[in-house]
Order: sequence, then C-alpha cells, then structure tokens
Amino acid sequence: MLITILAFLLIFLLGGTFLSGIYIAIIFLGFGAGATTIVALPIFADVIDEITLKTRIPKEGIISGIYAFINRFGWLLPPIIIVFVHTITFFNPKASFSTQPLLAKQGIIALISWIPAIVISISVVGFSIFYKLTNKRTKEIKEELRQLNL
Repeated sequence: MLITILAFLLIFLLGGTFLSGIYIAIIFLGFGAGATTIVALPIFADVIDEITLKTRIPKEGIISGIYAFINRFGWLLPPIIIVFVHTITFFNPKASFSTQPLLAKQGIIALISWIPAIVISISVVGFSIFYKLTNKRTKEIKEELRQLNL
C-alpha cells in the first residue's frame, strides 16, 4: 500500500509535466494494486478463522455478505467524489483540458493524485489499528480450530 501512496504522490508532484515519470508512477500503482489484491484473500481467510474460533460457529456466509456489501459501497464512493470535485472546481465537460479553468485542472490532478493517496493512507492506518493477527496468532488459531473440528 505504501508503494501505491507514493505513486499517487509522485503523480501529484509531477503534475503532468514529466510524462516518463508519470509512466513510472503508473507502474508502481500497478504493483501496489496487485499486492493489495493478492494479500486481501489470505487476510480475509484469517479473519474468518478468528471469528469462527471466537463464536465456535462457522460464519463464512455472513462474513462474505458483509464483505460484499462493503466492497460494493466502495464502488459507490468514487463517482460521488468525482462529481463533488468537478462541481466545486467548475469543471466543464465540453472543454478540453487546456481550456479548463485553473481550479478545474487542480481538481483533476487532485482526483488522480492526492485524494486517492489520502483515502489509502486512512485505510492503512485503520488496518494497522484493527488487524492484530500475527503469524504466530494465526497458527494458534488454526491449531485451536483443528482441535475443535471446525
């Protein structure tokens, strides 16, 4: 996630002036997005195991439903943020980028750089506060689940 945040900040700092640098930042974005996607499901499995151990009842279906709801809610936020930013920056959808007012150009740069970086930073902080499963703890959970035949 740190790679993704740094890539968004690099795009912001370059501001469209150094095209090769933006390509490099996009490559970093790809690595960050790929890493996040690869890590998500093992973390999800660990969380399901911990909840199963705490409740002594397998609840994969309920947890998957909650995950799907939160995931769909995440798909709803970007269009709302885009409309909000374009509205307050007076973006003209019929004008080219070069004829947009300065505020609208800054809004576009914010949408592809520091707004995503802030959202991901908040996610990283929340994840580090609430996700307390270490490698040792997940092994203990799996062993306890085996003993309980869950």
